[in-house]
Amino acid sequence: MLWKRWTTGAELLSLWLVVVAGVLGGAIRSFYLGSLKYTTKRWEPRFWLWYTGRPVLGASVALVVYAGVRGGLLNVGIDSAKLNAYGLVFVAAVSGLYGGKVIERLGRLKGLTELEEA
Repeated sequence: MLWKRWTTGAELLSLWLVVVAGVLGGAIRSFYLGSLKYTTKRWEPRFWLWYTGRPVLGASVALVVYAGVRGGLLNVGIDSAKLNAYGLVFVAAVSGLYGGKVIERLGRLKGLTELEEA
């Protein structure tokens, strides 16, 4: 079974690209803030979960943003089927880099805020 040749479609490859870019963005953010805290002598070991969980958050947020773009909910001005791979990687990496801010912005979408107010 291991020697079987696996074929993947373009959509699955796009998903993997988005996940890897989201993890990369989250890891960059984690390493940057961790090194900043460490060099300014404000490192606190109790935040280890935040630093190690950041890449997972980045991948998750990148997948949600990707689903929004592909589903047409987040309009990028072009047909979602014609998205450039480099653009996908950029959006996913930035989503991973600023995961918390992206979650806040997505929560402010008109359809979601009406549900919370009711």
